[in-house]
Amino acid sequence: MGRRRPLPRRGPSFLCGPCNVAWAGAEADCFSCGLPATQEHNHPGTALQVLLIAVGRTPTFKQDPDPLEESR
Repeated sequence: MGRRRPLPRRGPSFLCGPCNVAWAGAEADCFSCGLPATQEHNHPGTALQVLLIAVGRTPTFKQDPDPLEESR
């Protein structure tokens, strides 16, 4: 059995507070306003999570319907 390879790294994730945008990559300046990012995160999903909390939204996950409920 082979060894698992690590996932490729996309680089740090950035967040611009004034523009409410998040992005990942090598560019640390906001593509909307041109100012430096207000926050930097190593995990790609962290910047998006912080942004969603800042605008008052939490991610919702779609749940599969319960097969027992459908038969009733």
